Amino acid sequence: MGSRRTWRLFGVLVVSLAFAAASCSSDDSSTSDNSTTSAQDSSDGASFRAATYNAGLAVNFVDFANERAPVVAEELGKLDTELLVVQEVWEPEHVGLVEEATAAHYPNRIFLDPQPAEGFAYGGTFGIGVLTNQEIVDQDTLYLESSLNRRAVIYAELDTEQIGTVHVFATHLSAIFSDIPFPGGGGPEAWQQEQADQIETMQAFIDEKVDDENPVLLMGDFNTGPGGNGYSAEAVENYDALVAGGPYDNPYVDDSSAACTFCNDNTLVDDEGSDGFLIDHVLVRDFDGTVDVERIYDENVSVVVEGEEVMMNLSDHFGLLATLTPDSG
Repeated sequence: MGSRRTWRLFGVLVVSLAFAAASCSSDDSSTSDNSTTSAQDSSDGASFRAATYNAGLAVNFVDFANERAPVVAEELGKLDTELLVVQEVWEPEHVGLVEEATAAHYPNRIFLDPQPAEGFAYGGTFGIGVLTNQEIVDQDTLYLESSLNRRAVIYAELDTEQIGTVHVFATHLSAIFSDIPFPGGGGPEAWQQEQADQIETMQAFIDEKVDDENPVLLMGDFNTGPGGNGYSAEAVENYDALVAGGPYDNPYVDDSSAACTFCNDNTLVDDEGSDGFLIDHVLVRDFDGTVDVERIYDENVSVVVEGEEVMMNLSDHFGLLATLTPDSG
């Protein structure tokens, strides 16, 4: 979630303080066929493609979430990559739509079971998922301390045809709100500290899981990012700590043509006073080759609202698609 959008329907969220203790577990995720199905025939055998997308299916928070859900699922079903990580697919029925629409191309997937508790929105769901057509040989989950929304990191070790073993970490970190009090007291600085703590905990988890020199992909909506041409910095201290923790390369940010992913010209964003933010990332470590990243899902689509077709963006975020091509020889 972007930190400066207007919470017009804040009343749908429960604001009492409740924290989930950070812990690791591999038993509480819902996974389909996660160790038996290898790459699809559509693979070109040379490059590995990985996409991250915040679908913005936050009912009563991002406009037209229910109306957009089937369109989001349909569009994700058309995506031709080896890996897709998603955020903000909160409702179980929306998870079902995505799973059904993507099953043919992404037969192996991980969505986390809800952890209902007082103080957490959407019945304690996590909203994140990992979908792939490569073999998942290992998986784990880190549950992060968070407020209002459950937060976690999904780990999946993939055995890929294109680049061999890949360690994938998918997450959606806490947003930094200027107009929502931090539970228990505090303002934006408290939200920023929660995010900073999540980054530190996440990096320790990554260090624990990765004991080789195979590529690492850290992907998702981090709600933090640098400033650049046409987009503003968001909690840049946290972003710097995030990138330094690998250290990770951010090929999209390094490209002079990089643009915002949470943008004020998006039809679902009520944020006219900003330049937008680049807070969705594909971070890369220990990959010998080239990584090209492009923005996706930034065109308007037709969505049926009360029987009428309305043109709008698919989500309040745009996605990123990374193509990893190993060095020859």
